[in-house]
Amino acid sequence: MKIIILPGLEKIDKNVSSYQYITSFDNWMKENFSINAKMARFYYPLLFLFVVLGLGFSNNFQEIFTELIGSPNEFYSLFGVPMFLLLPIVSATVLLALFGAKLYRLDLNMVYGGVLKKLEEIIADMEELRD
Repeated sequence: MKIIILPGLEKIDKNVSSYQYITSFDNWMKENFSINAKMARFYYPLLFLFVVLGLGFSNNFQEIFTELIGSPNEFYSLFGVPMFLLLPIVSATVLLALFGAKLYRLDLNMVYGGVLKKLEEIIADMEELRD
């Protein structure tokens, strides 16, 4: 039984020179980062909405909300959600959709930035030695 953890990784030929192997691995990573950046435009807003909906339907939050603002019927609302809360939620969701790819790259650089920079240095050193 063959288990493939990361699709496309098995296509990288292991019987080539170190330089060819590292460059093909680097290309594979960049391709996956590009795909994940496109997907981030969807999953960051969805994650935000799930958190907001989870808070909104929790009993503790509803009790605190009622204590803070009084009667929810005093405000304009859409589907029972006051407009003064709905506008920031929609705005944040739209901003996350617009900047999801950039946020993903920022996350990626914070976690893996040093490793990716070292990989690029290794490739640059190997190219310099090839010349």
